[in-house]
Amino acid sequence: MCEKQKRIEELELENANLYRTLSEAYKFNAEERKLNSEQLHLDSQTLWRPWQVALIPILLGVLALVAAIAK
Repeated sequence: MCEKQKRIEELELENANLYRTLSEAYKFNAEERKLNSEQLHLDSQTLWRPWQVALIPILLGVLALVAAIAK
């Protein structure tokens, strides 16, 4: 009976360690998804920024052209 009790305690300890490891893995996975989401957001901003820089002068030029034609 004593050996069985020792074995049960060993298995319970191993089970607790596995749950702790699993919990840490879930936490790490959530942090990684958060960082990936932030990186995608930054990438999309970087992609859009050159278009904004190019679009503003073009729109101002078209507006000036329309204003010149309207006069």
